[in-house]
Amino acid sequence: MNHLSFYNTLMSQIKITLCIFLLHFICILHAQEAREASHWEPSFFNEKEILFYSYSLSEDGIAGLYKFNLETKDLTSLAKGTTHYWFPTVGKKGKITFSSDSLFQERYGGSNIYILDSKKNKITEITHYKDRMATHSSFSPDGKSILFMEQKSWGKGNCEIKLYNIKTNKITNLSNHPARDELARWSPDGKKVLFTSDRSGSAEIYLLNLRNKELEALTDDPQKTNQMAIWSPDGQTIAYSTFFTEKGPQSERYLVLLEMSSGKEIDSIRIDRNGKWLRQLSWSPDGHKIIGSFGTNDLSEIWMLDLESKEWEKVAIPF
Repeated sequence: MNHLSFYNTLMSQIKITLCIFLLHFICILHAQEAREASHWEPSFFNEKEILFYSYSLSEDGIAGLYKFNLETKDLTSLAKGTTHYWFPTVGKKGKITFSSDSLFQERYGGSNIYILDSKKNKITEITHYKDRMATHSSFSPDGKSILFMEQKSWGKGNCEIKLYNIKTNKITNLSNHPARDELARWSPDGKKVLFTSDRSGSAEIYLLNLRNKELEALTDDPQKTNQMAIWSPDGQTIAYSTFFTEKGPQSERYLVLLEMSSGKEIDSIRIDRNGKWLRQLSWSPDGHKIIGSFGTNDLSEIWMLDLESKEWEKVAIPF
């Protein structure tokens, strides 16, 4: 009986110890999952899934690219590390293009454009700048080319719209102008490009025909900053952000919808995110919603606009 009693007591202590260890481990996991993170620059994978860049606000500085299902709330990690994955956009066959300042080089020595093949889990660097910044890349609809913007320093001086041919590795300067030409986006048929330029003295939206190189100003309002233009999936409408330049980029903004056939403004939807910056817009494939991120220098959230109700809804990312 003494041996049996000793055995039972020992087993009880082992069970208690294991339970304490298990509870401690679960608490650590929950603490890691609950850490505050900033979610930036979403774009649509398809009607149900979005792509976004996120980084931890804790000391570990972990950042990554994620895919999130808006219906099932499933979250998939596509890339992760102590680097940046700026302005990701989706191309054909699961390929993603983004920019980073430290993936294959010394941090802050410039930034370059990368392609992530999410099916093969392979990242390829396609530009090789050491003292310039290449950002805001996007695939052509046929997947053969990538648009990006290139500048010497962030938000200052000359900025050019460049075109990278994936097959030949050739880079062509599409804008070739001393002004700031930036934030380019393909038309759905791949024949035209929208971009923002201050070549007239104020930030306006321009349309470049890639075949004949004709350039058309779609907006003309010296009092406002017009930027971040995107196409509707059918190519009939564009949406862009606008605010009064005098009041600054954290002032009251509006999302303007412009009919391409007539050049007329068909709607203006207020963006009220309590003075937060707007970064990167994306139109859903079904044409019913627009998604974007709003944030300060550190904390950012993803919000989605229903174009029928004109209501914004926060996308609840589970970390």
